Amino acid sequence: LGGTLKVLALGDNQIGGSLPESIGNLSNLELLSLNDNAMTGSLPATLANMTSLSHLVLSSNSFRGSVNVLESMKNLTSVLIHSNEF
Repeated sequence: LGGTLKVLALGDNQIGGSLPESIGNLSNLELLSLNDNAMTGSLPATLANMTSLSHLVLSSNSFRGSVNVLESMKNLTSVLIHSNEF
């Protein structure tokens, strides 16, 4: 699944918990949208393995910590992370 999945859009679904380290296995993902959920924790360093990701939408959750991992993601063209605890 990780090799073919391009879009994962799960916004506004009351999803809780943190992003698992295994999210980085979705190396061909171009859009990750998890906005308006109840997600917590910090962004895993494995996000950097998502080399095809161009759009990241994590707004309106309770993520916290550093967003430094995003600096190494050169294909990102759109990042929406407002309304978190960064």
